[in-house]
Amino acid sequence: MYRILLAEDEPPARRYLKNIIETKCQGFEVIEETENGERALEIIEILKPDLVITDIKMPIMDGIELVTQIKKNYPNIFAIITSGYSDFEYTKSAIQSGVVDYLLKPVKPLQLQELLNTMKDKLDKLYYEKQIQLFKALIRGDETEAEHLKRYLPCSTYNIALLRKNGPPSRYRSDAINMSAAIEYRNKKDLWTFMGQDEHEILCIASGAIEDSVREIGSRWIEEGYCTASIYSKRVEKSDLKRGFKELIQAIQASTIIGENQIFKVPRIAQNGMNHKAVLEDVWVKKIEFMVSNLMLEDLKKEMIKVFQKWEQEKLSLLEVENYIRQILHIVKKYSSKPKEIGCSCIEISLDEAICSSISMGELMENVWDITQSLLKTNKNTQYKLAKEEFLDSIENYLMQNLAQPLSLQSVSTHLGMSQTYLSRLFRKHKNTSFNEYVTLLRINQAKKLMNENPQILLKDIAEMVGYSDPAYFSRVFRTITGIPPSYYDNNAE
Repeated sequence: MYRILLAEDEPPARRYLKNIIETKCQGFEVIEETENGERALEIIEILKPDLVITDIKMPIMDGIELVTQIKKNYPNIFAIITSGYSDFEYTKSAIQSGVVDYLLKPVKPLQLQELLNTMKDKLDKLYYEKQIQLFKALIRGDETEAEHLKRYLPCSTYNIALLRKNGPPSRYRSDAINMSAAIEYRNKKDLWTFMGQDEHEILCIASGAIEDSVREIGSRWIEEGYCTASIYSKRVEKSDLKRGFKELIQAIQASTIIGENQIFKVPRIAQNGMNHKAVLEDVWVKKIEFMVSNLMLEDLKKEMIKVFQKWEQEKLSLLEVENYIRQILHIVKKYSSKPKEIGCSCIEISLDEAICSSISMGELMENVWDITQSLLKTNKNTQYKLAKEEFLDSIENYLMQNLAQPLSLQSVSTHLGMSQTYLSRLFRKHKNTSFNEYVTLLRINQAKKLMNENPQILLKDIAEMVGYSDPAYFSRVFRTITGIPPSYYDNNAE
């Protein structure tokens, strides 16, 4: 309920306004009444109402001075002035200065109801913006004013959850987003969602039940791979949001199974990947060493396919699988023909890309095999005989011709007939950015071009033309890249 202070020196007029508000204006309540502006300011300092309705003429301090003081000292409190026809010019001058909204006496119930509906929309927006600011601060662990927390986040505890699409966030993103930079993603009633470490992670906060919302978001993500969601098993104090989300992230890191859709509660009784360190069996290590040292690559690949299938059947966590893969690559590197020329950081980046981009165990196997071949200096890239610049130009042409279509690392690499790891590495090395970041930049640049050349086209149509089915999401991405919303750019494009 939004709280109203009535300032009116005539008791019958106060009773009349109060009765209209209580019977016809849903979502509002009168918390206090007074007969002059000076007393109204004292009440405002103590009660901090959301809205003040004041008569223009009152003893001691009139309505214009009261509203002026409100706007000066309490910018988040809205004000409405009531006045008679004889005061209209006086009231109009105040309106033109941007100070107040107003109602002419005698106030009609429908007029007050319509005006309060408008004020409710403004208050909803104000509260939402304040809630977002406070949640961001709480997630970061920043200090917050107790008064603001009490006013804008009245619940003492909240349900929280975290969703992750596909693999973990890249450790080598050039613009890595961490928890301290969480940004608003979307909002529903009693549900606030934020972007997490990257665009494939969502943090959810709810004042009520949260599981249905988590399933709804996860069901959309499943179409593009797999989704892992962790829900805190009990409500979390506002002051503990940072710790709570940290635990959810740790749980997902430890429990993600590649290709497996999961929703689980935290803390868990047992978590995959947390009970022991994954270590390859000695027999298998010796088998790998023998095959690698004798360049028995066909046999090695068959053996790796078997073991990856075994890991998939056993539903090993991605954390365990990654540990196993590191041990395999360590063995391969040890027997590589030119180990000194192969930097550890290059292998780490390639492995990171393979783990982040793969949406199935079979795909991860192929990407790891791609790394293995590169370490053994086999001639696997003979299919890519074009010069690198020419080859990248051909990829960019394909992307530009298909911007309106879904473009993922997986779909493009499949179309081009190459591994995701190789394609991702090309962009890192020659474009100094990730594939996804490059596609985003192409889309936003194309959107700017379309807005410049066709100012009459609706923004929602431009969004679809560059591959965004959700205009709101397009606007957020556009603003992130350019610093301004597309509507402003559209109106001010040179």
